[in-house]
Amino acid sequence: MAVGFVLIDSKPGSEREVYASLGEIKEIVEAHPLFGEYDILAKVEVDGPNIENLSPVVMKIRGIPYVIDTKTLPGCGMKKAEPAPQDTTEELLEIIRKGIKPPDGVEFTRTSRKDAYE
Repeated sequence: MAVGFVLIDSKPGSEREVYASLGEIKEIVEAHPLFGEYDILAKVEVDGPNIENLSPVVMKIRGIPYVIDTKTLPGCGMKKAEPAPQDTTEELLEIIRKGIKPPDGVEFTRTSRKDAYE
């Protein structure tokens, strides 16, 4: 799936009509009114990994009455970030202090943060 963001500039006073028309384009999954140079930000999702598949959708947007200009920002396909691991150093030290034996196959070791990133 290719993802892109389209900044839309519309004729002053027609923002609501343009916004409503965007709802008729199935590939637009989100639309947000803006203040500033552009009036609306639309998130577009199309089948296939090729960002050129965004072009027909952008042409539909440009065909909406009162749309003056658009700027397309293709997405780069980054995956959602994994949450950072929790710091368990203190928990492990407490287990070691109490003399609790780790489960079979598990070893407790201690490394400094510096060692972990080298």
